[in-house]
Amino acid sequence: MMTTTHVLMAATAGVALKRQGRSLPMKWLVFGGLAPDLALLVLTGGYMVALQQGWLPDERLFGTLYDTLYFTNPIWIAGYNLLHAPLVIAALIGAGVWAMRRGALWGAAMLWFGVGCAIHTAGDIPVHHNDGPLLLFPLEWSVRFYSPVSYWHSGYYAAQFGVFETLLVVAMLAYLLIPPLMRWVRRVVSPTIEQREYPD
Repeated sequence: MMTTTHVLMAATAGVALKRQGRSLPMKWLVFGGLAPDLALLVLTGGYMVALQQGWLPDERLFGTLYDTLYFTNPIWIAGYNLLHAPLVIAALIGAGVWAMRRGALWGAAMLWFGVGCAIHTAGDIPVHHNDGPLLLFPLEWSVRFYSPVSYWHSGYYAAQFGVFETLLVVAMLAYLLIPPLMRWVRRVVSPTIEQREYPD
């Protein structure tokens, strides 16, 4: 999935919980939805600069060299999987729960950051054909789920998934934005109606 979709998924989950009366640190949940992709974004940005500066062999951006780095370079593997790996995420959530039970102020932030990472990874694993998160990282560095669907690879239903993702984003934006928009409209319209009904 696109990074923005992951962030929206975390935000939607948080707003849904808040509307049910649950108190939670939204910023940590949303940051957890974003954070798993940050390392790869930085590495890819550095790779693009290196290509433009001529420091690497001349080839297209997502070519053989990029794939080699992604699948074999320990820095790239660790960077991408550090916050995508289910075992690491379970450890984050567990540490957050442990800290909260002991009254540590950072416990809730850690818990909900981990939940945001979990939402991100749960969205990623089903839509990567052969390049998804490592399931047993850091204990094992090669086991992945080979999905029949890829969000980017045209040979694995990327076009169809793109339609689904677009509809999902529209639905999440509607869920997030329509209620506050309606509250704003009521605040603006109600005084106007009262002024018309009860002129000075």
